[in-house]
Amino acid sequence: MGNEKIHVDMFADNILTNRQFRKQAYYRFVDDCYELENVIGVISAAKLKAVIQKAKWNRQIRILLTGLLAYSDASSISPQNFQLILNFPHKIKNTYLSVLCHLELPFFQMQELNRHPQAYEAFCWLFDKICCYDCFTPQDMMQILVENPDVRVSAIEVCIQAAQERYGKSDKIIAAETWIKQLPPSSLHLL
Repeated sequence: MGNEKIHVDMFADNILTNRQFRKQAYYRFVDDCYELENVIGVISAAKLKAVIQKAKWNRQIRILLTGLLAYSDASSISPQNFQLILNFPHKIKNTYLSVLCHLELPFFQMQELNRHPQAYEAFCWLFDKICCYDCFTPQDMMQILVENPDVRVSAIEVCIQAAQERYGKSDKIIAAETWIKQLPPSSLHLL
C-alpha cells in the first residue's frame, strides 16, 4: 500500500480477500487517527454489504468499516445495509450511526437515522434543514420535536440558536421555542 489513490470498492475487495493487505490497512488506519488515507470514490451497496457481513466476524474489518462508511452515499446505505448495521452490538452500532450522521444523505434517510436514540447528529441535521428550506413548515418542526422526546431541551435550544444565527428568526424557530415553553414541568428535568 503506497501513496497512490485506490477506489474504495477496490480497497473493500482487498480487505475482504487479502489478509496481508487487510492487516496493513488496519494498522495504517489506527496509526492515522482512524482515517483512511488515499481512498477515493463512493462505495457500492454490494461492496458495503459484503464488508458489513464480514465485519460481524472479523475485528479488523469491523474497525475499518468505521472509515469505509465515510465513503457511502444514499445508494450505498440501502435499507438492507442499514438494517445490517442496526444488528451490530450497541457500542459498535452507535459508532457506525454517528459516522452516517455526518454524510450528505437524503432527508428520509436522516429521518430513519434520527429514530435511533444515539443519533443526535441526525436530529441536528434535520432541525437545520427544516429551518433552512422554505418547503418545510412549522408543523414539520413540531413533528420532529414530538418524535424526539429523548432529545434534551438544552440541545434543542442549541439547535434553535444555531439556526437563528444562520437563517434569522422564522415561524419554524418560533414553533420550536413555543414547544419548549409548553413542555410540562416534569419533562424539564431533561435540561
